[in-house]
Amino acid sequence: MKKENAQGYLKHLKVLGALSKPGTDLHSLYTKLRRIERKEHRLAELACNGFPVCDTEEDEQARKQKVAARIKSLLPLIDISQFFINGDPRGYALKVSPGYAGKLEIHQDWGGYGILAPEF
Repeated sequence: MKKENAQGYLKHLKVLGALSKPGTDLHSLYTKLRRIERKEHRLAELACNGFPVCDTEEDEQARKQKVAARIKSLLPLIDISQFFINGDPRGYALKVSPGYAGKLEIHQDWGGYGILAPEF
């Protein structure tokens, strides 16, 4: 991590701490979210390049629900209805809606969507 990104990282950890259980190791939590982010980003790239990740739409929805459940287990205080997986590989995969991102004061992309696991 670059020195100039350290403040952003610490601010992001503070937001994650507000969404997690008290006493959670925030660096470990961020690392787990980054791992999920990277996997979902790779899957979005595959799908964009014509290699479907799942055989049916129902399988895809079940996979996304499983990811949402994992996010909810890591961040129990998050409003999961505001969470979604971005299928566009040009951006981050784990996002929250713009209005909710503003309330959380979480790292945002240019569209105002909140990013759960940005790279610092």
